[in-house]
Amino acid sequence: MVIRDIKFCKSCSEPKLISWKGWPLKNPIPMLSILKGDRCEVCGGLDSLSNHDIKWMNYHGPHSTGLPDYWILVIESQGTWGEPYLDVAVCKKCGGDEVISYFETQSGQADIGCSCETCGTAKSAFRWGRR
Repeated sequence: MVIRDIKFCKSCSEPKLISWKGWPLKNPIPMLSILKGDRCEVCGGLDSLSNHDIKWMNYHGPHSTGLPDYWILVIESQGTWGEPYLDVAVCKKCGGDEVISYFETQSGQADIGCSCETCGTAKSAFRWGRR
């Protein structure tokens, strides 16, 4: 499988990534501004952020009992939980932009989900097993 390298606008993306919290493949993640050429059409920015550098991180509060309180999106080059921004497609329900996400559990089970800010999330019928 060939996975595209998508360049998002770093200055537009960072505030959206910082404000998201939820659960992978259950809560819609924000659509980020894709660079057209080398420039952002929204803010005119030139700094890019690769879709492969955005990861899920489980957040544990001070009174956590083991399970995460929720998940956040972080910019890292290393990650174990998959890729929230595996690809971008057209939503089959509304025709808007849709994010395709990949999530892998500690047991090696992997799922693909689709996330549209308008329509919500849906699990894909496609599943990957343990690597």
